[in-house]
Amino acid sequence: MKPMRKLLLLLCAVATLSSCGERMRTAETQIVVSIEPLRAIVEGIVGDDFEVVTLVPPGASPETYEPTPEQMERVERSQMVFAVGLIGFEHSTVERLTESAAVRYVNLSESIDLLDGHCHHDHAEEHHHAEGANPHLWTSPRQLRQMAATAYAAIAAEWPDSTVYKANYEAFITRLDSLDGRIIRRLSEVTSRAFVIYHPTFGYLAEEYGLTEIAIESHGKEPSADHLRHVVDEARAKGVSKVFYQREFPRSVVETVARELDVEPIEVDILSGDVEGMIYGFVDKLAR
Repeated sequence: MKPMRKLLLLLCAVATLSSCGERMRTAETQIVVSIEPLRAIVEGIVGDDFEVVTLVPPGASPETYEPTPEQMERVERSQMVFAVGLIGFEHSTVERLTESAAVRYVNLSESIDLLDGHCHHDHAEEHHHAEGANPHLWTSPRQLRQMAATAYAAIAAEWPDSTVYKANYEAFITRLDSLDGRIIRRLSEVTSRAFVIYHPTFGYLAEEYGLTEIAIESHGKEPSADHLRHVVDEARAKGVSKVFYQREFPRSVVETVARELDVEPIEVDILSGDVEGMIYGFVDKLAR
């Protein structure tokens, strides 16, 4: 009977572990991120230990998004909430709710020198404006590195005994360092170091790799005819051959500028969950 008893004990242990695994996937043990690119950071550290839930759905603009009541309920029941810390709805709803619900809120823009969100980003300029800051930190691997460090510090504080999370974090940083090197090599082949884009989303990349971003959008609004003429004139003067657009914003204005420059507009998805692929994909298109 002893072998049979051991077998029964083993089966009970397996059942217990299985039930624990199921609990790890319930709403109470979810981790919430404000936008999809942050999933890459968090999952890169915790692996599949938690279900990572994104608030802004595909195709929606974080600039104008408002979480649904169901999403806010998930935020209240989550373990942690990770946010860029610079997007409107993160302040107006998520951060305030996490304070009242005692959920750990992690602002990933901490310790980052922020760029002004309302101007062209030329590598020769200096920007140190915290108010109205450019929130698109995740479009540069060097900023992603700091965001990952902030995320890991918060996760390690919650689960200090996990050696797996530390190893995952170090592997993620190694990939970002490799991506940084690949970008430098690819940009060495660029003929024009300036580009046009509707919404100014690659300012950090431009600042760090010696590029100039020319934004069609003017102070968060559709551009005037005078501003469009200025964009076209500046683009011609800088030898721009690439015009980019994002599906969250109007394409018609981008097409107008592209026609003036005699180029085809190129789509970029800055909200892709494959944040490393998105960054290098943009650089690769710029260098072609």
